[in-house]
Amino acid sequence: MVVKNFDRLSDKLCGVIDMCESIWTSHPDDKWKQEAGRVYEELCRVMNEMNVDQELYNVSRSRPSCESGGREKRGRDEGGRKRPEGKETKFEL
Repeated sequence: MVVKNFDRLSDKLCGVIDMCESIWTSHPDDKWKQEAGRVYEELCRVMNEMNVDQELYNVSRSRPSCESGGREKRGRDEGGRKRPEGKETKFEL
């Protein structure tokens, strides 16, 4: 259930990020573009932090995903989120 909820949250964040990017690149009003770009950057930062958070990773590893046979869990491992203990990962926009 933890992995499924994390996956749902990730999907929702991606949807909002995509919408912000669309407004940022195509809206005729500069104020809308500026705010959409600000929200886009902030949400990307949050998503990146979630993707490399060791505690979230540990929780996802400890809970099998019944619905998908562990697909999300394998995806997180294959996506480079498994890091040696003590290693910090930093993403910059």
